[in-house]
Amino acid sequence: MPAPGTRSGRKTSPSCGAAPARRRAGRGSGTVRTAPSTAKYRHLKHRLPPTPMVSEDELEAIHTTSLQILEEMGMDFMHEGARAILKKAGADVKPGSERVRFDRNLILEAIKTCPSEFTLHARNPERNVHIGGKNLAFAQVASPPNCSDMDKGRRAGNQQDFRNLVKLAQRYDIIHLTGGYPVEPVDLHASIRHLDCLSDIAKLTDKAFHAYSLGKERNQDGLEIARIARGISYEQMEREP
Repeated sequence: MPAPGTRSGRKTSPSCGAAPARRRAGRGSGTVRTAPSTAKYRHLKHRLPPTPMVSEDELEAIHTTSLQILEEMGMDFMHEGARAILKKAGADVKPGSERVRFDRNLILEAIKTCPSEFTLHARNPERNVHIGGKNLAFAQVASPPNCSDMDKGRRAGNQQDFRNLVKLAQRYDIIHLTGGYPVEPVDLHASIRHLDCLSDIAKLTDKAFHAYSLGKERNQDGLEIARIARGISYEQMEREP
């Protein structure tokens, strides 16, 4: 008969089987695994100067040509209120036409008023996004018509897929803001899609987001959803967009 602590007469180490037990314990043993700290990814900075894609002369040529196009050809503005604002500012607006032309000096003076840096305020202040200067921000992809996964393959976007992708954007701190709809939920009617999508984003993520510019009413809806989600006044929304 084998002696106590032996198997077939051979001694077994007290630690025998401990390693497999530890391996088993590592899988669903109830041990809580906390997510690694990712705070350092929330506010990234460029350490190197930007890589120039064109020469200074080429950049100046692009700038000069853009001013010429705005001055001679102009742009179409469908919103009557927008045309009224531009006319008041000095742009060339003809009655009965959507085309607006801009004197180049008007454009150059307007450029001077643009801030070199600004902040997009999120529902969670720790996730505010700083734009400009040496700040570096990554946004989630916007508006692909389809999505795919290992289980269901490629398909047209729907609200559930939209919500799942928004949750992923919330999970990964390397994504600083949702740059739009991570997939178009075509099962939602286009007339109300912005309401459902922005409501989902406001509830499923505490990061900054933006609304698509699809008309005055939808833009106002987007601003109001963001304001309500942050629980702030209209005055604070003006100060901290």
